[in-house]
This record gives sequence, C-alpha cells and structure tokens, in this order.
Amino acid sequence: MDPYITLGQAIKRQIAAKGYATVEVFAHEHSIPKGTLSKILNGKVDAKVSTLFRIAFALGIAVQDLFSSQVVQGNWVMERPSSPYKAARKKRRA
Repeated sequence: MDPYITLGQAIKRQIAAKGYATVEVFAHEHSIPKGTLSKILNGKVDAKVSTLFRIAFALGIAVQDLFSSQVVQGNWVMERPSSPYKAARKKRRA
C-alpha cells in the first residue's frame, strides 16, 4: 500500500473519530488550507512536517499516531515519482 495514501486514510479516520461532519469543517476550524488537506488525504503530496504537526495538534494526538506501526522490511526509502510536468520542464532547460 502507498504510504501517502495510508497516511491520508489515517488522518481521515482521526477526523471522523473526533466528530467533524466533514474534512472541510475540520480544515476551516483549524485554519488549514482545505486544498492542502485534500491533497494530503488523497495521497497526492508529500506533507510538510509542520503541517502534520498542525493536523495532529488540532486532533489532540501525537504525530506518530498518524503513522502505521507496521515495521517495514529491508532497505526501504519513501520516494515519490516525479511528475510529468517537472520532467518536461527539465528537458526544456537542458
């Protein structure tokens, strides 16, 4: 499973467990840009640590509670594939 999607699902569960009607309500009440939150929840971006701290603080939990406790086997590094837009931009610069 994609770790970005797993993180987003964990945040969604926590928001629902705290009784927020929607993620938009949560974002508005805690001054978190809803576009940013949406991208994190859908696994589309690599969330900044500061944003994760803000989300965890708003939920009243520790940041580590947003992450799976499963041990990852082997030499594993979390990488996000580059976007086609960035690849095209690099070609134009060369």
